[in-house]
Amino acid sequence: MGLSQPAMSVALRKLRDQFGDELVADVGGERRLTPLAQALRPRVRRLLRDVGDTFRLQIDFDPAVAVRTFTIAAPEQLEIMLLGRVIPDLLRAAPGVSVTVLPFTRSSSANAFETGADMLVIPQRFAVEGLQSRVLMTERPSCMVWDDHPGFGDEITPEHYLEARHVAVFERPGPNAQLDGPSRDLLDARKIAVRTSLHGALPNLVLGTDLVATASSWLLQHFASMMPLKVLSFPIATSPEPIIAQWPPHLDHDAAHAWLLEQVVRATCEFL
Repeated sequence: MGLSQPAMSVALRKLRDQFGDELVADVGGERRLTPLAQALRPRVRRLLRDVGDTFRLQIDFDPAVAVRTFTIAAPEQLEIMLLGRVIPDLLRAAPGVSVTVLPFTRSSSANAFETGADMLVIPQRFAVEGLQSRVLMTERPSCMVWDDHPGFGDEITPEHYLEARHVAVFERPGPNAQLDGPSRDLLDARKIAVRTSLHGALPNLVLGTDLVATASSWLLQHFASMMPLKVLSFPIATSPEPIIAQWPPHLDHDAAHAWLLEQVVRATCEFL
């Protein structure tokens, strides 16, 4: 931290006086943070990040010579489908830039920026209230089967959907529309033969089998563009859900962030 031991002790004493708490205490011969110190950690981390970002704020940004790391948080399916298109072009345009992709879960919206994210790429229903956002595309669920599936041609009826065997991710397909009653009931009534924790495993599990996968329409089309798979419309019509980009307020006027957002928006044009 750039401080000598005496200087560190003085700083800790001042903090203890300020908060009226030991902050760091000896417990069984080990140094541990007190409950107050634990509660302060995310706030201090956020403050330090904001200070660091303030010093890195750029009015001008030249991707050809810039040296910077962008951190994006996105669900696995969006990382595969969208960021796989963005990042190669981004690295070609900005050879000095690096990218870190953080995992995103439904419960992590509120603290994603505290863990270092510059941008979220998420379904709108997970948006952080009060932050700027940009709609990138809309999404709805579809089905994917092997090209030589013995039971399906170019469409699948609700009856055939219920008769078929399915492969499913442990959560409902996502990103997806907020499914209404009939479509949600159909999804819940599937005969699931295989469960996986990864959307990225779906194409290999479907290939050469009679299994049906239900997931993001654009994600399944991405898989079908590379393998002998075909994408069918979900048996019941669903409403589309927006996929958005969100970012913290201190990046509103940052030229590097504006450039990153432009790359993401450009990559989603074909999805609109």
